[in-house]
Amino acid sequence: MKQNYTAKKILSSKLAIFCLLIIFILLASVIVKNLNQQKNNTEKAFELENEIFVLEKQNQELSQLIDFFSETEFVEKQAREKLGLAKPGEKLVIIPEQKQENTKTQKNKSMPELWFEYFFQ
Repeated sequence: MKQNYTAKKILSSKLAIFCLLIIFILLASVIVKNLNQQKNNTEKAFELENEIFVLEKQNQELSQLIDFFSETEFVEKQAREKLGLAKPGEKLVIIPEQKQENTKTQKNKSMPELWFEYFFQ
């Protein structure tokens, strides 16, 4: 009976209640911290999965570009247009570009002068 009375006295004392409250607060803070960390990890994993998807798509596009640029038709076209090369037996024709008037001089001219130049030059 004395042992039962001592247990009731300890549990009903203010010090015991205070200690239990401190332990409860510590446990609750640890649980909340773990939940927040788990939420942050889930969000980060989702962001990384999205980034992986975007990078895989870019990688696929770059692979297609590499395939396109390594084709012989593309290489021949670039050699013709930029380097002026031709296949054996073909003749190269170069058409000179027409020079355009400077737009600054056209802006300084009046409208009748521009019409005159259009019809009589």
